[in-house]
Amino acid sequence: MLYVLYIHVKHGIIINIIGGLFMKKESKIAFTLAEVLITLGIIGVVAAMTIPSLIQSYKEKATVTAVKQSYSIFAQALKMVAQDYPNLQDLTDSNLSPKENSQIMFNEISKHIKKIKSCDIDNACMPSLYININDQPTEAWDKAGNIQTGVLANGTSFWILNLPQNDIENSTYSGQIGIDINGDKKPNKLGVDFFWFTFDIYGNLYAGIKPHNQATPAGEYNNCELGGSGLNIYNGYGCSEWIITHGNMDYLKRNVRKNPSK
Repeated sequence: MLYVLYIHVKHGIIINIIGGLFMKKESKIAFTLAEVLITLGIIGVVAAMTIPSLIQSYKEKATVTAVKQSYSIFAQALKMVAQDYPNLQDLTDSNLSPKENSQIMFNEISKHIKKIKSCDIDNACMPSLYININDQPTEAWDKAGNIQTGVLANGTSFWILNLPQNDIENSTYSGQIGIDINGDKKPNKLGVDFFWFTFDIYGNLYAGIKPHNQATPAGEYNNCELGGSGLNIYNGYGCSEWIITHGNMDYLKRNVRKNPSK
């Protein structure tokens, strides 16, 4: 009986010891309210520092993808048009208005792209005013009323300008295509949501301006210069060349014409 009692007592001691150990362990993994608040504060500070840069990085990648996609769409469409018209100037008529000539090219390109609509009246598919990459206002891009606008199936708005040969200084230049990757939504800024392509009479599409002479060679990123004074109000039209070549938007962080290889 004493032996059994001894065991019971001994077991009771063991149980108490084990219970104490568990209690000690529980106290080690518990946090006070102050500790929780401090931890949450640190997490908040880190998030505030990193989330904006992550969002900006995501937006930049999305923009680069959209520009490259639109470039590919129109490059392929122009090649298809050029198969039927080896010289795109055959699609122009000097007796017609610039708007009518642009409508002709618009119709031909539309045969080879997926678009959801064209804007035949007041060009409401796109904003009328933009700012350049230095936040200077530009002139209304359709003040001459010579372009035709539409919307691609992916939501990108675009305009097409097609010029007769007698309106062109360079013999192989044929027209322009401007795109706004988010339609009429802001910021409506050159090099941010608006991008510009040009095409020649052979159906070749160029990001930015066609490198047709020594004054505008390829790789100079003409009209894509951050900062400085006395710059063209259309500064930003040429930034599509940088995106297609480099796959980023570093021109918004530094002057890529003065320091292109940083």
